[in-house]
Amino acid sequence: MRQTVTGMKEAARQGRMLPPRVPVGYDVVYRPAERPELPPRRDLAVNAVEAAVVRRIFDLYEDFSQGKIACALNAEGMRWPVKTPGIRAKNGVRGERPFRGGDIYEVIQNELYAGFVTWGKQKRSRHLRDFDTARVFRQDLQIVPLEQWDRAQRIRTERKRVPPRSVSSPYLLSGLLRWPHCGGAMSGHRPRNRPPFYTCHLRSDGGAAACEG
Repeated sequence: MRQTVTGMKEAARQGRMLPPRVPVGYDVVYRPAERPELPPRRDLAVNAVEAAVVRRIFDLYEDFSQGKIACALNAEGMRWPVKTPGIRAKNGVRGERPFRGGDIYEVIQNELYAGFVTWGKQKRSRHLRDFDTARVFRQDLQIVPLEQWDRAQRIRTERKRVPPRSVSSPYLLSGLLRWPHCGGAMSGHRPRNRPPFYTCHLRSDGGAAACEG
């Protein structure tokens, strides 16, 4: 066990402890191991097509909210790549689906797009208590400039300071009701000069491409 943990720590210091779930913008590749008796080493490489989508999201994030970005990308015919086998099976083995606001957040907060591989933040094992979190810059994995990633984090922090309306929402059934057309959760809205109503969260978050009902 001690030898295994030592190997993991060393791999982390070299930026080789990568996330098990492949983020959008990357593909899994296998590289030769340091010793011939060892199996090939799992690594990531930038997917040029998906990387262009990631850059577009960062560009739009400076002026628009997560939901508006998702709606805009869906309206342009772009789709969120589904890379996890289990989720692909759940979606009927489709390799893509409409964008949602949560997808935009997932991209913006991931520092891998700035080229940083981080490991050891959550020290669940007692063998890692003395290990400082490893944060290694890998230029080969960088998709957006560090300055733009930092700018996006400042914007994200500023937007967090606005209290969510759901905290004091009078719509007690928000999140409990389900829209029969797509099964998505419904949330309450109070537009100007119109009576309040419930609408599908998927549609409001991703536009007609996310829910046509």
